[in-house]
Amino acid sequence: MDGSETTLSFGELIQRARKDRGWTQEQLADRLGIPLDSVRNWEQDHRRPRVDAVGKIVEMLDIPFGDLLAAFQVPVGEKAARKLSLNHELLKHWHKADREERELFRSYLEQRAESRSFRKLVKAWDEASETEREAFLRYIEGASDAT
Repeated sequence: MDGSETTLSFGELIQRARKDRGWTQEQLADRLGIPLDSVRNWEQDHRRPRVDAVGKIVEMLDIPFGDLLAAFQVPVGEKAARKLSLNHELLKHWHKADREERELFRSYLEQRAESRSFRKLVKAWDEASETEREAFLRYIEGASDAT
């Protein structure tokens, strides 16, 4: 989303993505294996889903990572955007590396890395689903275009 668009709330974001797929609230609840009232409460912004459910929702509805951050009103300042952009190339290569290369790199990080947050980023990348990785890469591309 660019600065000229109105930021949607989390509930509006879910509702829009659900309707874009032609699903009813009941269908989304069934697909997620949750009560219908949960979907209704989310879409009306009365409640937010548990953290473990957010990833499933984002993946199922293919919600872009940047839109999710905006909906949760997570600010990403210029400095953070630059850091994400700088790590983009590294993350792309990490994703393509085989197990042996990753282990070698982990060993290097343990010996050399000064940034604990970077190690957490690498671990999160490892644990992310393919859809989450693609959404993150789209977000990074958008962040690097803005700087």
